[in-house]
Amino acid sequence: MANTPLKDPSLKRCFGKNAKIIDCDWSYISTLRTVQAPHEPMPRLADLLEYLTTPGLEDIWILLDIKEIIRANESKKLDNDADQLMSLIASSIREVKPTRPWNQRVLLGCWAILVGPGGSKFMADAKAAKRSMLAWTVNEEQWMRWCIKNKIDGVISDDPKKYLEVCEKYDSANSKEPGFGLKDWALIIWFNLLAMLFSRLFRYRYGFKIDKKRVKEGYETSKRNAELSS
Repeated sequence: MANTPLKDPSLKRCFGKNAKIIDCDWSYISTLRTVQAPHEPMPRLADLLEYLTTPGLEDIWILLDIKEIIRANESKKLDNDADQLMSLIASSIREVKPTRPWNQRVLLGCWAILVGPGGSKFMADAKAAKRSMLAWTVNEEQWMRWCIKNKIDGVISDDPKKYLEVCEKYDSANSKEPGFGLKDWALIIWFNLLAMLFSRLFRYRYGFKIDKKRVKEGYETSKRNAELSS
């Protein structure tokens, strides 16, 4: 099995094949080429890491956006089993010798809902810990203004040109509220309810108690290693 850094669950959009990636093995996927020129193959995570060892690319880092999705037609089958996925990611990282330590260049995304209960506290805690916050996928103007107002460190959008235009027009002194409509508030409530549900399911599977001391020790160790390597 190979780790493939692709967002889409199927091969349709990029490779023109009406098949789910989870249902295909690497011997088949490796033969495919993208629909658009220059007709490239799908890279594995190891291939991406190998590329990042190219001289001159030491400042580039990657964010692994990990999803565990239950398929609608097979409620018990997961597209990405979390335990297996983390094991494979670790294996891929070990395979490639870095030019700069991977713990400084590979980041696992920590998901959080920034709007709603707990959002303000999470943002304050992240800033206090000097951690960057990225928001995606931000395509609507009202959400772009919200990100600017709340000083989000990075925004990922399908329309970066539009976001830059919003940034240029934004005036913090005279800025209006983001202007959320009924649909926006409905989505905010819906996503917060989903977050609560999946949080309970996650804790039911992995335990309700978190060893905060161990987490803090791991964070401090990672921070020291990064400082020593820089």
